Amino acid sequence: MKANCEAVLCSCETHVCVSDDASVKNRLTECLETILNKAQEPPKSKKVQHSNAKNAVLFEAINLIIHMDSDPNLLVRGCNQLGQFLQHRETNLRFVIFQSACEILFAVDFPLFVALSRIRIG
Repeated sequence: MKANCEAVLCSCETHVCVSDDASVKNRLTECLETILNKAQEPPKSKKVQHSNAKNAVLFEAINLIIHMDSDPNLLVRGCNQLGQFLQHRETNLRFVIFQSACEILFAVDFPLFVALSRIRIG
C-alpha cells in the first residue's frame, strides 16, 4: 500500500500538471491532507521499514504540495511537519528536510510564505 502511494506521488510530482477540474483538485487536496494527518499519528509498528515508508510518503506528498502550487495552508502544514524532523538524530533524514526546504525557497512566493508563517506563529 505505502509503495503504491509513493509511486503515485512520484509520478504526480514528475508530471505536475494538475487538472483545471475543481473536483480533481479537491480530491487531490483531500488525499494530501489525509497523508499529512496520518503522518502525525503515532507509529503502528516500531520497525524501521515502517518508519522509512511513512516518511517517504510524507516527503513525496510535501514535494507535490510544493510543486503543484496548492493551498498555502497545506504548504504551511507540510513545512511544520518537516520542521518536526530537524531534531532527528538520523543525518539522512535531516538532509532530505533541508533539500525540501531549498525547494520551498525556490518554488514559493517567499514573502507571502513568511507572512503566512508569522500569522501561524503569532
